[in-house]
Amino acid sequence: MRRKEKEITDRSAMDAVIRGSEVCHLALALNNEPYLVPMSFGYDGQAIYLHSAPEGKKIDHFRGNKRVCFEFERVGKLLRPEGKPCGWTVPFQSVIGQGTIHELVEADQKAYALNQMVVHYGGHLGQPDEATLAKTRVWKIVIHSLTGKRSKEDVGPSIPAEPKMEPRYHELGDGRSLLIREASADDAGAVLGHVQAIAGESDFLNFGPGEFRLSEAEEAEFLRRFQASDNQIYLLGQIGEEMVATLAFSGGSRRRGRHCGEFGMSVRKDHWGLGIGSLMLDALLDWAKHSGIVTKINLRVRTDNERAIRLYTSKGFTMEGTIHRAVFLDGQYFDHHCMGLQL
Repeated sequence: MRRKEKEITDRSAMDAVIRGSEVCHLALALNNEPYLVPMSFGYDGQAIYLHSAPEGKKIDHFRGNKRVCFEFERVGKLLRPEGKPCGWTVPFQSVIGQGTIHELVEADQKAYALNQMVVHYGGHLGQPDEATLAKTRVWKIVIHSLTGKRSKEDVGPSIPAEPKMEPRYHELGDGRSLLIREASADDAGAVLGHVQAIAGESDFLNFGPGEFRLSEAEEAEFLRRFQASDNQIYLLGQIGEEMVATLAFSGGSRRRGRHCGEFGMSVRKDHWGLGIGSLMLDALLDWAKHSGIVTKINLRVRTDNERAIRLYTSKGFTMEGTIHRAVFLDGQYFDHHCMGLQL
């Protein structure tokens, strides 16, 4: 690479660019004819997975020449310095690779590949039905080489090379299943809807109706930063398609405080009493214990929120102090307990 100062050499950083991309640009060649096609994809850190209809031009190329080139990119906003039109620039991160493409024909291999695609675009693991597997051709690119490049400008945080936790289902007391998973930028609209709903359901929150004013784009960037950080996590709790709970843990940004952080959690009022808060907190503690970073978790809770204090105490949190007059609501002051758990 001519501009060595722009080269990305760390594999985890290249993985982050791939995972943060929406499209795989696939370059093919057959009989001296180049062909470029954008495709949806999945990625498991080892190989790239694609799917296609039974026939088409790209499949003719796959058959005739298994060697492929592919490109992924993350592009930031156009930077336009005032009065310097020749100084305009677009921050970017890109990865270019080469490999060979092979068709997957076994049902379990096809299901695995399709699940990698579903997860990449924010979906949930599942078992594709037999009809879908039968009519869909699935392809695997074995990666031979990767090169990465970045501009000096920041395009925002990359998505981490690996998800922080796998989605997990939990059976609730009423027979329904709760899915706990890590949030992504695609959840921004649903998260904002949840926040607006809970704002009017409980006085124990630090904000009221209409006081949370992030736009969907701002919320998406907020969630991206959680994904990109190795000592932060944003968890969602879902029953079917309904979002019923959120939990956000933020670790310190400086070296001396990265091990320590604070979380906030909310559960929709019509789902109280089902153990959802306990399950969400268990998911946080499990992630933290395996993070290799987080060794202390803090929280603040209103001193009159007895239900929440009982939950936190049952998980091992202890009282560490009290903040007086932390909240002023309807002409009255309320205090906060500070609680902590050492892992």
